Amino acid sequence: MLIRDAIERVISDVHVIEVSDGEKLVQLITSRKNFDDPVLILMDMNMPRMNGLETIPLLKADVRAQHIPVLMMSTTSTDALVTRAYEAGINAYIVKPVTELEYTHLAQSIDVCFLHAYHGMTEPIAKPNLRDTSIVVIEDDLDNMVFVRSAIQQTMPEVEVIELGLEEQVLHFFRHELPTMQQKPHLVLLDLYFPTRNKGIELLTNIREALISQRLLAIPLIVFSYSDDPKDIQESYINKANGYMIKGSSKSKWESEFQNLHNFWWNTVWFPEKNDKQG
Repeated sequence: MLIRDAIERVISDVHVIEVSDGEKLVQLITSRKNFDDPVLILMDMNMPRMNGLETIPLLKADVRAQHIPVLMMSTTSTDALVTRAYEAGINAYIVKPVTELEYTHLAQSIDVCFLHAYHGMTEPIAKPNLRDTSIVVIEDDLDNMVFVRSAIQQTMPEVEVIELGLEEQVLHFFRHELPTMQQKPHLVLLDLYFPTRNKGIELLTNIREALISQRLLAIPLIVFSYSDDPKDIQESYINKANGYMIKGSSKSKWESEFQNLHNFWWNTVWFPEKNDKQG
Protein backbone atom coordinates (compact mmCIF):
# COMPACT_ATOMS: atom_id res chain seq x y z
CA MET A 1 0.00 0.00 0.00
CA LEU A 2 1.75 3.15 -1.25
CA ILE A 3 0.25 5.52 1.28
CA ARG A 4 1.28 3.27 4.17
CA ASP A 5 4.85 3.14 2.82
CA ALA A 6 4.92 6.94 2.57
CA ILE A 7 3.51 7.45 6.07
CA GLU A 8 5.97 5.05 7.68
CA ARG A 9 8.83 6.66 5.74
CA VAL A 10 7.90 10.23 6.66
CA ILE A 11 6.42 9.94 10.17
CA SER A 12 8.52 8.64 13.03
CA ASP A 13 7.07 6.31 15.67
CA VAL A 14 3.77 5.88 13.85
CA HIS A 15 1.71 2.71 14.30
CA VAL A 16 -0.33 1.91 11.19
CA ILE A 17 -3.11 -0.67 11.42
CA GLU A 18 -4.37 -1.85 8.05
CA VAL A 19 -7.76 -3.49 7.42
CA SER A 20 -9.18 -4.73 4.12
CA ASP A 21 -12.80 -3.54 4.15
CA GLY A 22 -15.35 -1.28 5.81
CA GLU A 23 -16.91 -3.97 7.98
CA LYS A 24 -13.58 -4.87 9.53
CA LEU A 25 -12.81 -1.19 10.10
CA VAL A 26 -16.05 -0.64 12.01
CA GLN A 27 -15.46 -3.79 14.07
CA LEU A 28 -11.90 -2.73 14.87
CA ILE A 29 -12.77 0.83 15.88
CA THR A 30 -15.80 -0.10 17.98
CA SER A 31 -14.14 -3.05 19.73
CA ARG A 32 -10.93 -1.11 20.44
CA LYS A 33 -8.94 -4.17 21.54
CA ASN A 34 -5.17 -4.41 21.83
CA PHE A 35 -4.38 -0.91 20.54
CA ASP A 36 -4.51 2.69 21.71
CA ASP A 37 -7.19 5.13 20.68
CA PRO A 38 -6.48 5.99 17.01
CA VAL A 39 -5.88 9.63 16.12
CA LEU A 40 -6.83 9.34 12.45
CA ILE A 41 -8.69 7.09 10.00
CA LEU A 42 -7.44 7.13 6.42
CA MET A 43 -10.10 5.40 4.35
CA ASP A 44 -10.33 4.27 0.74
CA MET A 45 -13.66 5.09 -0.88
CA ASN A 46 -13.81 1.85 -2.89
CA MET A 47 -13.43 -0.79 -0.18
CA PRO A 48 -14.90 -4.28 -0.67
CA ARG A 49 -18.04 -5.47 1.18
CA MET A 50 -18.78 -1.98 2.53
CA ASN A 51 -17.54 1.14 0.74
CA GLY A 52 -16.55 4.44 2.32
CA LEU A 53 -19.95 6.10 2.00
CA GLU A 54 -21.55 3.12 3.73
CA THR A 55 -18.92 2.99 6.46
CA ILE A 56 -18.81 6.66 7.49
CA PRO A 57 -22.36 6.87 8.92
CA LEU A 58 -21.71 3.83 11.11
CA LEU A 59 -18.55 5.40 12.52
CA LYS A 60 -20.14 8.80 13.08
CA ALA A 61 -23.14 7.24 14.84
CA ASP A 62 -20.91 5.50 17.39
CA VAL A 63 -19.79 7.66 20.32
CA ARG A 64 -16.55 5.67 20.48
CA ALA A 65 -15.54 6.92 17.04
CA GLN A 66 -17.01 10.41 16.70
CA HIS A 67 -13.82 12.11 17.87
CA ILE A 68 -11.60 10.46 15.24
CA PRO A 69 -11.04 12.52 12.08
CA VAL A 70 -11.60 10.65 8.81
CA LEU A 71 -9.75 11.32 5.57
CA MET A 72 -11.26 9.66 2.51
CA MET A 73 -9.15 8.80 -0.54
CA SER A 74 -10.37 7.97 -4.02
CA THR A 75 -9.31 8.06 -7.65
CA THR A 76 -12.65 9.74 -8.40
CA SER A 77 -13.25 13.45 -7.85
CA THR A 78 -16.74 14.03 -9.25
CA ASP A 79 -18.61 16.80 -7.49
CA ALA A 80 -21.50 14.49 -6.59
CA LEU A 81 -19.24 11.94 -4.88
CA VAL A 82 -17.22 14.57 -3.01
CA THR A 83 -20.44 16.22 -1.80
CA ARG A 84 -21.88 12.92 -0.58
CA ALA A 85 -18.68 12.16 1.31
CA TYR A 86 -18.73 15.49 3.17
CA GLU A 87 -22.43 15.13 3.89
CA ALA A 88 -21.68 11.72 5.41
CA GLY A 89 -19.21 13.34 7.80
CA ILE A 90 -15.64 13.05 6.51
CA ASN A 91 -13.09 15.68 7.51
CA ALA A 92 -11.23 15.84 4.21
CA TYR A 93 -11.44 14.28 0.73
CA ILE A 94 -8.19 13.50 -1.06
CA VAL A 95 -7.67 12.36 -4.62
CA LYS A 96 -5.15 9.51 -4.61
CA PRO A 97 -1.63 10.60 -5.54
CA VAL A 98 0.16 9.23 -8.58
CA THR A 99 3.87 9.87 -8.04
CA GLU A 100 6.12 9.05 -5.11
CA LEU A 101 6.62 12.78 -4.50
CA GLU A 102 2.85 13.28 -4.22
CA TYR A 103 2.57 10.42 -1.71
CA THR A 104 5.40 11.97 0.31
CA HIS A 105 3.63 15.33 0.24
CA LEU A 106 0.40 13.71 1.45
CA ALA A 107 2.18 11.91 4.29
CA GLN A 108 3.77 15.19 5.37
CA SER A 109 0.35 16.86 5.25
CA ILE A 110 -1.11 14.18 7.51
CA ASP A 111 1.81 14.50 9.92
CA VAL A 112 1.50 18.27 10.20
CA CYS A 113 -2.26 18.80 10.03
CA PHE A 114 -3.54 15.81 12.00
CA LEU A 115 -0.61 14.59 14.11
CA HIS A 116 0.49 18.18 14.86
CA ALA A 117 4.16 17.83 14.00
CA TYR A 118 6.19 21.03 14.02
CA HIS A 119 8.11 20.95 10.77
CA GLY A 120 7.82 22.47 7.36
CA MET A 121 6.47 20.61 4.39
CA THR A 122 7.94 20.38 0.91
CA GLU A 123 6.99 22.99 -1.62
CA PRO A 124 3.42 22.56 -2.88
CA ILE A 125 3.12 20.53 -6.04
CA ALA A 126 0.81 23.15 -7.55
CA LYS A 127 0.43 26.74 -6.45
CA PRO A 128 -3.25 27.74 -6.41
CA ASN A 129 -4.59 31.03 -7.66
CA LEU A 130 -5.29 32.93 -4.43
CA ARG A 131 -6.78 36.05 -5.99
CA ASP A 132 -10.30 36.88 -4.84
CA THR A 133 -10.04 34.42 -1.93
CA SER A 134 -10.51 35.11 1.75
CA ILE A 135 -10.08 33.54 5.19
CA VAL A 136 -12.40 34.21 8.12
CA VAL A 137 -10.39 34.46 11.35
CA ILE A 138 -12.39 34.31 14.60
CA GLU A 139 -10.01 35.47 17.30
CA ASP A 140 -10.68 37.63 20.38
CA ASP A 141 -7.04 38.16 21.39
CA LEU A 142 -5.60 41.24 19.67
CA ASP A 143 -1.99 40.12 20.18
CA ASN A 144 -2.69 36.77 18.53
CA MET A 145 -4.45 38.55 15.68
CA VAL A 146 -1.21 40.43 14.97
CA PHE A 147 0.58 37.09 14.52
CA VAL A 148 -2.23 35.80 12.30
CA ARG A 149 -2.14 38.84 10.03
CA SER A 150 1.63 38.66 9.73
CA ALA A 151 1.65 34.91 9.02
CA ILE A 152 -1.01 35.20 6.32
CA GLN A 153 0.78 38.18 4.75
CA GLN A 154 3.99 36.14 4.58
CA THR A 155 2.47 32.90 3.28
CA MET A 156 -0.66 34.01 1.39
CA PRO A 157 -0.29 37.73 0.62
CA GLU A 158 -3.13 37.75 -1.93
CA VAL A 159 -5.70 36.44 0.55
CA GLU A 160 -8.15 38.82 2.23
CA VAL A 161 -8.55 38.36 6.00
CA ILE A 162 -12.02 38.79 7.47
CA GLU A 163 -11.51 39.42 11.19
CA LEU A 164 -14.26 38.69 13.73
CA GLY A 165 -13.54 39.33 17.40
CA LEU A 166 -16.95 39.30 19.08
CA GLU A 167 -19.56 36.55 19.35
CA GLU A 168 -22.28 38.88 18.02
CA GLN A 169 -20.13 39.68 14.97
CA VAL A 170 -19.55 35.99 14.29
CA LEU A 171 -23.22 35.01 14.47
CA HIS A 172 -24.29 37.98 12.35
CA PHE A 173 -21.67 37.20 9.72
CA PHE A 174 -22.58 33.53 9.30
CA ARG A 175 -26.33 34.01 9.49
CA HIS A 176 -26.74 37.22 7.49
CA GLU A 177 -23.58 38.34 5.64
CA LEU A 178 -22.24 35.01 4.39
CA PRO A 179 -25.41 34.04 2.47
CA THR A 180 -25.20 37.27 0.44
CA MET A 181 -21.49 37.02 -0.43
CA GLN A 182 -20.90 36.23 -4.08
CA GLN A 183 -17.36 34.99 -3.43
CA LYS A 184 -17.46 32.74 -0.36
CA PRO A 185 -14.50 32.46 2.03
CA HIS A 186 -12.08 29.66 1.34
CA LEU A 187 -11.57 28.72 4.99
CA VAL A 188 -12.70 29.55 8.54
CA LEU A 189 -10.31 29.62 11.51
CA LEU A 190 -11.94 29.57 14.95
CA ASP A 191 -10.08 30.17 18.22
CA LEU A 192 -11.21 27.39 20.57
CA TYR A 193 -10.98 29.53 23.71
CA PHE A 194 -13.32 32.31 22.58
CA PRO A 195 -12.98 33.38 25.33
CA THR A 196 -13.62 30.05 27.09
CA ARG A 197 -13.57 26.50 25.78
CA ASN A 198 -17.31 26.03 26.30
CA LYS A 199 -18.11 29.23 24.41
CA GLY A 200 -15.75 28.21 21.63
CA ILE A 201 -17.40 24.80 21.26
CA GLU A 202 -20.83 26.44 21.27
CA LEU A 203 -19.71 28.82 18.54
CA LEU A 204 -18.22 25.93 16.57
CA THR A 205 -21.59 24.18 16.65
CA ASN A 206 -23.44 27.31 15.54
CA ILE A 207 -21.05 27.95 12.66
CA ARG A 208 -21.25 24.34 11.49
CA GLU A 209 -25.05 24.47 11.56
CA ALA A 210 -24.99 27.68 9.51
CA LEU A 211 -22.66 26.16 6.91
CA ILE A 212 -24.79 23.02 6.64
CA SER A 213 -28.05 24.96 6.33
CA GLN A 214 -26.52 27.02 3.50
CA ARG A 215 -25.02 23.89 1.90
CA LEU A 216 -21.54 25.39 2.12
CA LEU A 217 -19.64 22.13 2.57
CA ALA A 218 -16.80 23.57 0.50
CA ILE A 219 -15.67 25.81 3.37
CA PRO A 220 -13.41 23.95 5.83
CA LEU A 221 -13.84 24.91 9.47
CA ILE A 222 -10.54 24.70 11.36
CA VAL A 223 -10.23 25.11 15.13
CA PHE A 224 -6.96 26.63 16.31
CA SER A 225 -5.63 26.95 19.83
CA TYR A 226 -2.50 26.92 21.98
CA SER A 227 -3.94 23.82 23.63
CA ASP A 228 -2.60 20.42 22.64
CA ASP A 229 -4.85 18.68 25.18
CA PRO A 230 -6.33 15.56 23.48
CA LYS A 231 -9.70 16.36 25.09
CA ASP A 232 -9.81 19.75 23.32
CA ILE A 233 -8.84 18.17 20.01
CA GLN A 234 -11.37 15.35 20.35
CA GLU A 235 -14.19 17.69 21.40
CA SER A 236 -13.53 19.84 18.35
CA TYR A 237 -13.82 16.83 16.03
CA ILE A 238 -16.95 15.60 17.81
CA ASN A 239 -18.51 18.97 17.03
CA LYS A 240 -17.59 18.63 13.35
CA ALA A 241 -14.47 20.70 12.90
CA ASN A 242 -12.63 19.70 9.72
CA GLY A 243 -9.26 20.11 11.38
CA TYR A 244 -7.40 21.27 14.48
CA MET A 245 -4.37 23.54 14.35
CA ILE A 246 -2.04 24.28 17.27
CA LYS A 247 -0.92 27.91 17.44
CA GLY A 248 2.76 28.61 17.10
CA SER A 249 4.87 29.74 20.04
CA SER A 250 6.98 32.11 17.92
CA LYS A 251 6.68 34.21 14.76
CA SER A 252 8.51 31.60 12.69
CA LYS A 253 6.25 28.81 13.95
CA TRP A 254 3.14 30.87 13.19
CA GLU A 255 4.38 31.30 9.63
CA SER A 256 5.26 27.61 9.35
CA GLU A 257 1.79 26.60 10.57
CA PHE A 258 0.07 28.87 8.06
CA GLN A 259 2.27 27.57 5.24
CA ASN A 260 1.23 24.06 6.23
CA LEU A 261 -2.41 25.18 6.42
CA HIS A 262 -2.09 26.63 2.93
CA ASN A 263 -0.41 23.54 1.49
CA PHE A 264 -2.97 21.12 2.85
CA TRP A 265 -6.33 22.89 2.66
CA TRP A 266 -5.60 24.58 -0.67
CA ASN A 267 -3.42 22.07 -2.53
CA THR A 268 -4.21 18.64 -1.16
CA VAL A 269 -7.87 18.51 -0.12
CA TRP A 270 -10.81 18.51 -2.56
CA PHE A 271 -14.18 20.10 -1.88
CA PRO A 272 -17.48 20.15 -3.77
CA GLU A 273 -17.65 22.99 -6.29
CA LYS A 274 -14.05 23.91 -5.54
CA ASN A 275 -12.24 21.30 -7.61
CA ASP A 276 -10.21 23.86 -9.54
CA LYS A 277 -6.91 23.87 -7.65
CA GLN A 278 -4.89 23.44 -10.76
CA GLY A 279 -6.28 26.60 -12.32
